[in-house]
Amino acid sequence: MSVTTLYKRIFIVSLIIGILLAALQFGNLLGNDPAFVWICWGFFSLITPFVLGLAAMSNKTSTAGKAVYVVLGAMALKFVFCLLMILLYILVAKPETPRFILPFFPFYIIYGVIETQYLLQMVKYDNPTIKPKDTTK
Repeated sequence: MSVTTLYKRIFIVSLIIGILLAALQFGNLLGNDPAFVWICWGFFSLITPFVLGLAAMSNKTSTAGKAVYVVLGAMALKFVFCLLMILLYILVAKPETPRFILPFFPFYIIYGVIETQYLLQMVKYDNPTIKPKDTTK
């Protein structure tokens, strides 16, 4: 899968999620901290293509063993950036209750599933040294 196709698919998914969020906000259904919901959406819409692009660039030069480290490193990088984003929001916005964090988890899961799927596709298809198992035995 090309990186351009990957970016287009992530853009489409993010656009659909953004439209859904706009509809929820129109109905006042985003909770007490709608700004945090939009920050999460923007954050994941930007960090996911960044991490996948980084993994795609480094995967081209990786051996089969290093491909696993690329995937784990990309996911660890995203996790660290998530923690920083939450800490910055706490320091700047000073939310009244810890319930502000609840919208973060669906975003983390949705974009995590997408990211994992694409990272595994990159490792499987872009790395010619990894061969599928022979299941005919």
